[in-house]
Amino acid sequence: MTTMLWNDLFNNLNKADFKRIERHSSLTLIDIEQEARLICWQIVSGNTQFDSTKGSIQAFIMGKLWGLSYRNPLNNCSLPVDNQTEEMNVENLIDYIQQRQNESTDDPLSQLIEREDNQELEQYQLQFRLRAQHILNDKDNNFLALSLSLNITELSQLFSITPRAVRYRQQTLIKKITQLNDKKSR
Repeated sequence: MTTMLWNDLFNNLNKADFKRIERHSSLTLIDIEQEARLICWQIVSGNTQFDSTKGSIQAFIMGKLWGLSYRNPLNNCSLPVDNQTEEMNVENLIDYIQQRQNESTDDPLSQLIEREDNQELEQYQLQFRLRAQHILNDKDNNFLALSLSLNITELSQLFSITPRAVRYRQQTLIKKITQLNDKKSR
């Protein structure tokens, strides 16, 4: 039953779109069709992030395929270049530029790709901030080293805490250092 569903879904896709994607990426038509089959199978089996409120199944699949073509552009192709291949690439590039000028950026596929790229960027930035915050929150080493070279206002901005909290941390560190020195001297 599942085999019929994903096969029907694949057969309902516009094969001319596959050729357009092929012209703009280093992937072959067979690779693109195989990826489309895989996406169809994932949708039917429920192993995908497809949300029907954001658009149709065809738009989702084509958005994924266009995203794949953007990640595998023509200039990354490692095929040997001869005059005929170079002429075809120039024709494809000219076709692509003319098509991009004619297409509106308000089409659902571009919006979907842009949204996914923005979400990936936001996730990366969030992970980077969390790692940086984790490194900065190593109270004993980083805070002491930084408090020797930065003023209270700069420290509060860097650690995202109030100036009062900075002074409290400094006092706590001074007490810890004093206690360690007392233990060593005994």
